[in-house]
Amino acid sequence: MAGGEFPKKLGEYGEKIVQKILPLIGYNSVINNFDIKCYDNEEHKRTNAKGHRQSHGVDHLFSYNCPLRDNTIENVIISAKYQDNYPDNEKEITENFKKFSKEIVQTMQCIDYSEEYTQRIASPQLHNPDIKKTGVIFWLANDDSIDSGVIEKIENFRMEDLNFESIYLVDNKRANFIFLVLNFIKLTYGNTVHDFYYPDTGYNHDPRTKKYSGSILPVQFINSNIIPIKLQTDSKTLLLFINENFNDENLRRMMGLAHNFTRNFSGNVIIHFPDYGGVHHVSIVEKVKSNFTDQNFVGSVSVKSFLLNVNTLGDE
Repeated sequence: MAGGEFPKKLGEYGEKIVQKILPLIGYNSVINNFDIKCYDNEEHKRTNAKGHRQSHGVDHLFSYNCPLRDNTIENVIISAKYQDNYPDNEKEITENFKKFSKEIVQTMQCIDYSEEYTQRIASPQLHNPDIKKTGVIFWLANDDSIDSGVIEKIENFRMEDLNFESIYLVDNKRANFIFLVLNFIKLTYGNTVHDFYYPDTGYNHDPRTKKYSGSILPVQFINSNIIPIKLQTDSKTLLLFINENFNDENLRRMMGLAHNFTRNFSGNVIIHFPDYGGVHHVSIVEKVKSNFTDQNFVGSVSVKSFLLNVNTLGDE
């Protein structure tokens, strides 16, 4: 394969992956693959380019009414990056991320003037809403390990020369987490309706628009190590998934979080770790539970693994 063809194939492959992930988290009606005019073509000039920049490419654009903040429209500008392998060292990883961040920030600076964007910032449900622009970089690599990632390896990252609101990085580890969790729910609960759970943030208290759950994963959770999901069954069930190994500290933290979340409804709580095994861990669960005084809550909590194998059939 010619030298220029392989990077193109990688890019197309990564695009397909991201396009399949987005519907899983409720990002439907996405505008894909369009160009916008560059309005700062000298400042945004590409390194080593002969002329000024004329346009920016947008991989995906998605807009929704934010359930974590009253009267707010969240516009998510998504960039897909796919490589054969992640860089070997932290310095190169950080340099790559800074380059990707600069690209998406410059796109966010110019997108205000594009027709595709302006059509998305109107909402009949909201009055004079606050408009947020958030960047998401899916930086994925051709690596089969579910733990492969770069977020923890980015060091001393600074973007003081660029003005932007928020950028979220999704690497293999976080993308695999999302995929494994939602696949687990499909295999375990079948056609049971499930929604992402929306906690109280202190900014979403308006009773006219308040939602406690919905089909859209808020962008603020997109690279989180915790995903809360609510099952719409006869007895309401809260599922908490954590992308960290099981230990007493992590369980205590998750039970505290679950106790706070379940103030709004009574039901069962199932906390899921990737490596939980009942035979070795049940005594730790009992010890951590003994530290909580609310016995109704303690009795509602169980712990399982979301990585299915024959041994998980014996979990609590």
